[in-house]
Amino acid sequence: MALTLLCWVWIGLSYLGVLHPAAESLSVLRFEASLLALALSVVLLATRALWRGSLGALAALVIVIPILLDMRIVPAWQAAADAISLYQKNVWLKNPSPEALVADLREVSADIVTLQEVTDEMARALDAIAGDYPHRHRCRGGVYILTRLAPAEGGARCPQDPWLNVIALQVETGAGPLWVVALHLRWPWPYDQAAQVDRILPFLAELDGPVVVAGDFNMVPWGHSVQQISAAAGAERIGRLERTFEFGTPLVRLRIDHVLAPRGWRGHTVLRPLAGSDHFGVVARFGPP
Repeated sequence: MALTLLCWVWIGLSYLGVLHPAAESLSVLRFEASLLALALSVVLLATRALWRGSLGALAALVIVIPILLDMRIVPAWQAAADAISLYQKNVWLKNPSPEALVADLREVSADIVTLQEVTDEMARALDAIAGDYPHRHRCRGGVYILTRLAPAEGGARCPQDPWLNVIALQVETGAGPLWVVALHLRWPWPYDQAAQVDRILPFLAELDGPVVVAGDFNMVPWGHSVQQISAAAGAERIGRLERTFEFGTPLVRLRIDHVLAPRGWRGHTVLRPLAGSDHFGVVARFGPP
């Protein structure tokens, strides 16, 4: 009974990220807490605690089923020939094999590449594909955009605070000018993700036109910080919900790397190998309806 109560306290508090960053941290494991609550409700049903077991199971299913559908349903959208492709990856500061990343980038051959934790050594390794990606944008910090698409009139932008780990570049596409935003959010509470997001929102608000946001959010898609960025950019997450961070155990499956496409656009994603990182690559193909 005590464990069941703890699960529901955890789940309830996880919805209060708008009030305090500590609750935002709890939302990272909301799905896992809900699965445990569901299992405990089944145990209650087996012990003939019908009212409590039934109510708990129903409440847990309301939370769990939409997330499971997000994980399992393969979008029916078929990418058009002129769909935009984007490769997103946190390459990891200690990546021992930059050549594996370069090889994967060559194989995918996406129109746009967004990277995080790019060191000077990794940046030099990326020179090997400079001919494929003649346009590059990097502010102070490890966030990087590479693209073969021509820059648009909006150009490239860096925030006034160079440590916000967010950059933007407007490019020309078949659907018109598109802002590409690459970001790397810090870990949630007790770290300062919430304060970082509060300072990123005005930067996003200054971008006029469609925006795609890709990066390591260090937060699950139902987290308040992801929802804030989605609203500010006028974008929404595309693709299946999959584990994107290698935690070292299959019991912890962090789904923290996302691609947000302009609201109303359609698309899908597939995962790429680790390539020396602790994050899987996420390749998105998307376009307007």
